[in-house]
Amino acid sequence: MAKIKLDLKEIELEFFTDVWVFAIAAFGMKDYRFCWLLNKAFGLNLVRKHEFDIPYFEKKAKIIIGNLFEIEEEEAHIKPSYFSFYQHEVPMTGTGIYLYNNRFKNNLLIPEWKQADYFLYVPYDSGFLEQDILLSFEQLKEVQWARTMKLNEPGFKSKQNLMF
Repeated sequence: MAKIKLDLKEIELEFFTDVWVFAIAAFGMKDYRFCWLLNKAFGLNLVRKHEFDIPYFEKKAKIIIGNLFEIEEEEAHIKPSYFSFYQHEVPMTGTGIYLYNNRFKNNLLIPEWKQADYFLYVPYDSGFLEQDILLSFEQLKEVQWARTMKLNEPGFKSKQNLMF
């Protein structure tokens, strides 16, 4: 039987073609408040999509089960934690604008960007321009900084975490 291999490089190339991804620091603002702020500032309708929340599994824990005479060790999966995901559907394009939370407890979705709180994925055909988005972020007092991410940097290994 022939094996089918998923070519992640090709999928990654397609997912990150013709898009901007912005890294944003927002003073540790809660995700639902930050969404409200972006909805108001950009005229979006970012809505949380629980089915696309990105799971984070902590390391497996060893549990000892048994009684005085029989003792067994088992590995147990700890319930996953989730990085929140929000989506705005762009009318008449079939694309969406996505907001990812980079933080959950002490974990990072994209460890290479430790200082970023959020990532905003914006397709070129969304009707927004890169400079306009950056200027709008500068005008928001709740945003410390926003930068366009360079997705092709050699050290950027975890960008696949943004794919769904």
